[in-house]
Amino acid sequence: MRKNNRPRFSPASFGRILFGLFFVLASLYILLPQPNIEPIPFGVRSNLEGDTWQIKGISAFFTNASRDEVISYYKTQMGRTAFLNLQMPLVRLNHPPEYAKTAISDQTKSNYFEEFVQPFRGSLYVNGWEPLQDPFKYRLKSPPVNHLYKGQEYTAKVTVLYVGPGAFGRYVFFLLTLLGTYLVLSQIKLVFTQKWFQREK
Repeated sequence: MRKNNRPRFSPASFGRILFGLFFVLASLYILLPQPNIEPIPFGVRSNLEGDTWQIKGISAFFTNASRDEVISYYKTQMGRTAFLNLQMPLVRLNHPPEYAKTAISDQTKSNYFEEFVQPFRGSLYVNGWEPLQDPFKYRLKSPPVNHLYKGQEYTAKVTVLYVGPGAFGRYVFFLLTLLGTYLVLSQIKLVFTQKWFQREK
């Protein structure tokens, strides 16, 4: 009777295949080009001091669009890659408006401040300042007015800031995270193994 010499497909082999597949897909995700954030089509770009080259990655616009319109637009922009327009995982965070002074500039005024995060890739901060929606406007000495820019009146000023490392920095951070996760899981496995053997004795 012949013996079956074909190698068995062990759970360890299956685990290595899954890890290899995960590593390849994660590497492609990390190395994809950063999103191409287009200016909002329903606004006028600001060239005031602090809205251009003074802060890397910043841009600002005057617009009459509502918060929902602005956030929906940038969510779509941040949610896709510049390469093949692929859909990307996206986390939306709603920060207190006061946080804008820390993340953007201490001169930044804000009604709403949101962040779109692509894990391990970068973040897009979207800040909106609508003077007439200021919750503290009743404490002001004079009533608030809309923005006036180049002879036109606008209800809101939107400031956008993209923060993210280059492809090399993203990949190094990913590898370090992967290594750290492996070391932590190895230690947890070792602890449980030692406890199991002590219980057996």
